[in-house]
Amino acid sequence: MISIVSNDSGGAEILSSLVKKKPNSYNFILTGPAKKIFSKKIGKFNNKNNFQILNASKLVICGTGWQSNLEKKAIKYCLLNNIKVVAYLDHWINYKERFLLNNKYYFPNEIWVGDKYAEKIAKKELKKQNIKLKLNPYYQDLKKIFNSKINKRSISSKKKILYLSEPIKNHLKKESSKKIFYNEYNCLDFFLKNVNKICKKWKLKIRLHPAENTNKYKKFLKTNVKNIKISKKSTLFKDIMNSDLVVGCNTMAMYIAILAKKKVYCSIPIKDVKCDIPSEKIVYLSSL
Repeated sequence: MISIVSNDSGGAEILSSLVKKKPNSYNFILTGPAKKIFSKKIGKFNNKNNFQILNASKLVICGTGWQSNLEKKAIKYCLLNNIKVVAYLDHWINYKERFLLNNKYYFPNEIWVGDKYAEKIAKKELKKQNIKLKLNPYYQDLKKIFNSKINKRSISSKKKILYLSEPIKNHLKKESSKKIFYNEYNCLDFFLKNVNKICKKWKLKIRLHPAENTNKYKKFLKTNVKNIKISKKSTLFKDIMNSDLVVGCNTMAMYIAILAKKKVYCSIPIKDVKCDIPSEKIVYLSSL
């Protein structure tokens, strides 16, 4: 029996692709955005809410999110009960903090990373840990899909721009030791003030992060440009494929857009601050 523990969307996308690729007998402890992601990708599953089911597992695989302490508590439980536990890192930042619970670090038996860039960072920041490179099954799925589809291009005179939002402000509140240089509001404001440097005629769709409320930008947009829509029912894949340009700050979805061979821009408003997405293809609005 293998158990999967996940809350945040990044880890959930990876672990659900892993489950889909490798049929096995699984237990699931899923909360938050992970429940919806797993449901869409693998169909029905029996979700549990008690760590005691992990006792029957030969292996526990966790995400490494920041929105909740679910995965951290699961790792702690496994270590205390001699259950082999693995954590999959789904981004390229804040590696140590992902294992910090109540001022104490709980590192799993193995830490998996999906690319060589992440492996290099992990080995530097988590020197004594057992780091293993495991190709990201979610990215493998996306590459197959993108390669099999013809990228849709705008047939109108206006460029279709997809803006990828993320809850930067909430994340930085949890990381109280970090200096706050920017948030999602001034990044979006900076983009709207500079969008004409990219193209003169455009349509904008904002895609919210799964952790964000659908009314998040309601007040903000009232005082800004009106020809903006919020993506509500479309999938990330469809939004990216139907766009000409993609803009974001530091979200993993920017990397997915690069896999789809889209032009990707970063809207961080401070010239000397770079995003953590490992690609030289990202164009910085602050440098234009």
